[in-house]
Amino acid sequence: MVENFTFDMVDDVGGLVGNICLALDRDGIPHIAYRAHRPVGNIMLASKRSAGWTVEDTGAVSPPEANRVSFGMDSLGCPHIAYRDSSSGHLGYMVKADGSWNREHVPTSGGLFPQSVMDVSMQLHPGKHDESMRDTPHIAFRETFSTQALCYATKIDGTWRGHVKVLDDLPLRTTGLFNSLAFSNGEGLRIAYFDELETNEGVGRRQLKLAEVFNDEWTDGVIDEAGSAGQNASLAGHGEGDICVVYWDGETGELKAWLKPFASPVVKEAVATGLTRNTSPSAEFNWRSELCVAYGDGRLKLAKRAMHGDAAGRWSTQTVDAEGGAWPSVVCDKDRTHLAYMKDGRLWYALGIRDDTP
Repeated sequence: MVENFTFDMVDDVGGLVGNICLALDRDGIPHIAYRAHRPVGNIMLASKRSAGWTVEDTGAVSPPEANRVSFGMDSLGCPHIAYRDSSSGHLGYMVKADGSWNREHVPTSGGLFPQSVMDVSMQLHPGKHDESMRDTPHIAFRETFSTQALCYATKIDGTWRGHVKVLDDLPLRTTGLFNSLAFSNGEGLRIAYFDELETNEGVGRRQLKLAEVFNDEWTDGVIDEAGSAGQNASLAGHGEGDICVVYWDGETGELKAWLKPFASPVVKEAVATGLTRNTSPSAEFNWRSELCVAYGDGRLKLAKRAMHGDAAGRWSTQTVDAEGGAWPSVVCDKDRTHLAYMKDGRLWYALGIRDDTP
C-alpha cells in the first residue's frame, strides 16, 4: 500500500541539527520537539494550529551529540521532554503545565543526585490497563560518571526512582549505547540497546540486546551480533504483540530489522542496503499492524512490512521526499502516517493518507 503525502514547512529559520521527535496529543494534533541553533542548541517545540504552526523556545539547551530529544504528550495535552542538559551533562526533564515549563534534573546517581548521562529515551505510561500509572515518565539512559551502565528512572507520585541496571556478567566497556525504550500492548516495558565489549585485541565489539521487566525484575539477552558499528536503535512494540528493533550497521551499510512477530519465530532482515551515511531510523506499527520504518539516505524513505496474513514478510518502500530525510520521526494513528524530518537545516512535516489501491 502506498500513501500520498502533503507537506508543511514547520520551521524555516534554518540551523536545525537533528534530534527530532514527533508526538500526537489526545486530539491527534502533531507536535514536534527538536534542537536548533537558536541561540546555542535550544530545544524547540512546534505545534500544529488551525492557522499554521507555532514554534516555542522551551529555554532548555541540549548538546549536539547524536541523542534524539525524547518527547511525549500526556493524556491532558501537556508536553514532556527528556534530554541531556548541555551545561551539566545531567538528565534533564521538563513538563509544561498551566502555560509554563517546569524543569528539573533527574537524580541519577543511586537515585540521590544528578550525574552526567548520554543516550536518553523516554516514554509516558499509556495507562490503558493500569490507570494509576498513566502519564508517568519512564526514562532509559546511559550513565557516564562511573560504570557506563544502562540505567532506568521513573517518577511516581512526585518522586524519582532511579535504578542502575547492569544486566551482564561479561567484562563490559560500555552498555546502554543508543538505547530505545517502549511499552508493549500489555504495558510491559522494554529497552533495546547496544553493549560494547572488549576483545583480546582491545577493539570494541557491539551486541544488540533487548531487556524486559517483569515484577520489577529485569532480564535481557543478545538478539543480534552487530559488529563494531551498530547504532541508532529504534524499538517498536505496539503491533498486536509484535516486537521490532531497527538499527543501522555502519560496517555493512545496511539498515537492519530484528522482528518477533506474535507467536512466530524471530526474523532478521535488511530494511535497506547500500547506505553510505549514518542514518537514524524511526520505527512504528501502523493501524494494519504493519511495521513502518522511516529513514534517510539523502531522501526521506518509508518502508513497510506486513507482519501477518498472506502478505507477511513483504517489504515495500516509497520515497516520501526526494530532497531530505535526516533525523526522521514517524507516528501512526488510526488511518494516517505522520512524519517529521530535516531538510536543508529546516524542519518539515509530512502527513500521509492511506491509499488502499495496491
